[in-house]
This record gives sequence, structure tokens and C-alpha cells, in this order.
Amino acid sequence: MKIVFMGTPDFARDSLEAIYNAGHDILAVVTNVDKPKGRGMKMIATPVKEFAIESEVKGHSGKDAKKLTVKLHNKGVYVADEKIQGSDNTQYYIRRAGQFIYGKQNFFNGAIGIVPKKLDKYESTKDVPAFDVSSDVNVDWLYYYIARPEIYKPQEALCTGTGSKRFHVNNFYNLSLAIPKMDEQIKIKEYFVHLDNLITLHQRKYEELQKIKKFMLQNMFI
Repeated sequence: MKIVFMGTPDFARDSLEAIYNAGHDILAVVTNVDKPKGRGMKMIATPVKEFAIESEVKGHSGKDAKKLTVKLHNKGVYVADEKIQGSDNTQYYIRRAGQFIYGKQNFFNGAIGIVPKKLDKYESTKDVPAFDVSSDVNVDWLYYYIARPEIYKPQEALCTGTGSKRFHVNNFYNLSLAIPKMDEQIKIKEYFVHLDNLITLHQRKYEELQKIKKFMLQNMFI
């Protein structure tokens, strides 16, 4: 059944979870907009939004899954190295294009990204969780907001676990986000996308000039 869920209070979260676990197709989640609360009149996110973000659609085992990985230092989401063999006992989860994704073990090293279209339906374990971003938040804006060293580096202090420490989903949900209106989000996103495109263009020009320089050095003094 296709459902549009509406709710905001804490008890709505349990209802939404029951609908999700029953296998229904949740098209959208509608909640109240954030409202100023307390003496400081600060914006506080609603509990339902926190739950609606997480995606846990089961896929294949580690042996059969088409795997993706999130590179460090905001370098993007790519196909995982084929040399990495998964176990039959390891559950993988299906990731969809446009989902926000990060690596628990290296969140504080910038293992953050957005699943690209070409990797739609690729999979990762719970160590690389993905999130369906609610309709009132632009996923590209969210990425640019969080993919800043001043945001992700301090989170290392919150990482827990034996062996490799992890930045767990609950920690991610507790990040404090000052979310502007959608038109502002889009303007911010477009500005940084434009800058990224310029950087890519100039990097290519730089690489071409480096090749020309190398060729000239090898041949000029013969």
C-alpha cells in the first residue's frame, strides 16, 4: 500500500515505524515545520523527521551484494574495490540515488557523500548508513553543510566502540542543524555546485599543463 504519513508528536514515531516494518510504501512524511521554542526561541527538529531520514531496506549478503564505498575527505561515493569479499553472514542494505550517506568509522575524516545515480541500488552494511532526506531539506545543501571540517572533525570525540570507533546514527541525529528556508538552501547549493564545477575544470587544465610541461622537459634539451 502506498502511504503519505502525517504526524509530529513522539507517539507518531511508533506508528510510522509499524507502517514501515509492515512493508508499506511510504511516499512521504509530513510533519509540522520547526518552531521556535524556549526562552532562546531556538529551532528544534521534530522526532518524526529524525526517524524518516534513516533507510534500512535489506539487500543481499556480502557475497552477492554490489558494494559501494564512501571515500575520505569528501571525495565522493564510488564502487567498492572488487578485492573486498563480503561474507554470506553479513547483511547488506540497498542504497538509492540521492540518499545522504556516510562511513561510521571515518565520518570525522570526511567519509560523507550523496549516492549518485550510477550507484542506485548498490549496497553497503550498517557501517555505511544511508538516509532518505525529508522534502523540506535539500540533500545537496545538507551535504555541503555537514561536509565542513568544523562540523565533522569534532565528532571524533563522540565516536565509541571497541577496536575501530564509530560515529553512530544516534550521534548523527543529534547534530545541531540551522536549516534555512528551501529557497535559501537551493541558492547555497547552486553556489557550491558552481564552485565545484570550476574547481574540476581548473584541475583538468592543471593536469593538462603538467603533461605539456613534462613533455617539453623530456624533449627540449635533446
